[in-house]
Amino acid sequence: MAALIKDRQALPDYAQSTANQIEDLGFKWTFEYEYPVRDPAETQRVQIRDVDHEAPAAEVARYSQAMKRGDKFPPGVVTQDGRFVDFNTRAKAAWKLGWPTFPAFILNVDYAQATSFDRERLHLLGAAFNTKGPKPLTRSELAAQIREVAGNPDWTAERVAKHLGVTTATVNSIFAQFRAEDRAQKLGIPFNGSVTPSNRALIGGRSAKLSDRPFREIARLAQDAGLSGTELRGLCKRVEAVTSSDEDQVAVVEAERTERETQINQYRATGKSKPPLSSEVRRRIGWIVEHAGDPEKLIDYNPTTAAEYLQQVKIAARVLTALADAQSAAALEEVS
Repeated sequence: MAALIKDRQALPDYAQSTANQIEDLGFKWTFEYEYPVRDPAETQRVQIRDVDHEAPAAEVARYSQAMKRGDKFPPGVVTQDGRFVDFNTRAKAAWKLGWPTFPAFILNVDYAQATSFDRERLHLLGAAFNTKGPKPLTRSELAAQIREVAGNPDWTAERVAKHLGVTTATVNSIFAQFRAEDRAQKLGIPFNGSVTPSNRALIGGRSAKLSDRPFREIARLAQDAGLSGTELRGLCKRVEAVTSSDEDQVAVVEAERTERETQINQYRATGKSKPPLSSEVRRRIGWIVEHAGDPEKLIDYNPTTAAEYLQQVKIAARVLTALADAQSAAALEEVS
C-alpha cells in the first residue's frame, strides 16, 4: 500500500487543480494513490446531481474505455468516512474494470459528524467540480446546491460564484429565489409551480422593500393568477411607489386582484393565464406616459414611414379618448 501524501509538493501534476479547489474551500486533505474502490452501488454520496443524472451507463462505459487506454483522470474526492464528494462515475468505471484502487483525495471531514457549515462547504465543493466540462450541472441541480448555502448570511454571492466558477448574477438570482420561498413559506404561502423560478427571484429581489403584508398579498396574487414576469414586475413597482402605509400598499394589490378575477378563475380551471386587456393597456400606456414631458422624442423623422406613423398616432389618440370617456362613465356608475 502506497504511503499517504500530505505534502503539496509531492502531488502528481494531474492532482494539482483538484487540490486547489479543495483548499479554496478551507479543507485539508491527504492523497492516496491506491484508494480502495468499493462497490459504488453501496457507497453513499454527497448528493450533487439529480438521481437520474448520476453516472449513466453510457458515461461509465466511456470512462472505462478511456481508463483502459491509460488516459489520465482527476483523482476522486471522498470524506473521511468514505462518502463520495466527486468520484461516482470514475469509481463505477474502475469497479467495472475490476480495478481494486484509484487515486483519491481524502478530506479531513467525517460527513456523518459534520457541522452544517462543513456540509455546506462539501456541497459547494462537489458542485464546483461539476460546473464545467462535458456534462455540467443542470440549472436546477446548480440551484439546489446554491440553496444549500443561501440561508447562511456568511456566504456572499460573490464568494459562492468564485468557488463555483459561475457569475455573481446567477448566484444572486438563486439567493433571491430562496429568500422569496423562505419568506412566503413563513407567511403561509408555500409556492407551487405557478410561480416560476424567475418570478421567485423577482419577488425575492424586492423582498427587502416590502413588509410582510404587502409581500404576502403579492405572493398570493402571483400564485393565484399565474402572473407573467412583466405583470409581476409592474405590480411590484406600483406597490413600492406607495409610501404612505402598508394598508395602502395592500389596497393596490387588492385592486389588482379584483381586476384580474377572470384571469384567476381561468388560471385555476385551465392552468393558463390570460391577463385582462385593461392590464395590457395600462402597461403599454405607462411607457408612453414616461415621455409626457418630452413627446418630441417620439417623433418619427423617417420620410418613408412618417406618414403611416402619423395615422397610427391619430387612431391611437381617438381610441384613447373614447376609452377615457368610457372609463369615466364606468367610474360614475360605480359611485352612483
